Amino acid sequence: MKRILFACTGNTCRSPMAQALFSKIIRETQLDSDFEVLSAGIFAYPACPASPEAVEVLRQEEIDISQHLSLPLSDDLLEDAHLILSMTISQRNYLQEIFPLKRDCIFSLAEFAGLGELDIIDPIGMGREAYLDTLQQLKTILPQVLKEILQRKSAGGI
Repeated sequence: MKRILFACTGNTCRSPMAQALFSKIIRETQLDSDFEVLSAGIFAYPACPASPEAVEVLRQEEIDISQHLSLPLSDDLLEDAHLILSMTISQRNYLQEIFPLKRDCIFSLAEFAGLGELDIIDPIGMGREAYLDTLQQLKTILPQVLKEILQRKSAGGI
């Protein structure tokens, strides 16, 4: 089983949303037994709930993250991950700098999907519309992420 880790700053908005949406995608494509999907925050406080707006917008997708509790990024999480996907280029750069041995496994989400240096919008404190924008970005990018993972997997990577 391959471990995919989504990373953002606080693990209360973007990365739990990405984790939940990606988990739904792999369940629907019956690939959930191939992957373990986690999320963590680079500067997360432990055990903080997902933001109410993240819970609300995912509920529209029939996804419940109301029990999510933030998880700080740790050496163990990074070492055990086969693929680490950050929400921004600056997060990717930071992770590659502090974990140089995992450099080849660390990408920004959009970069891995082949969309260049596009950052996922950080909706924290910006209201429901910003969360809907983030949700739309993730819904557009995550299927491309799965496609890339499957291509790399069939080629012997990941």
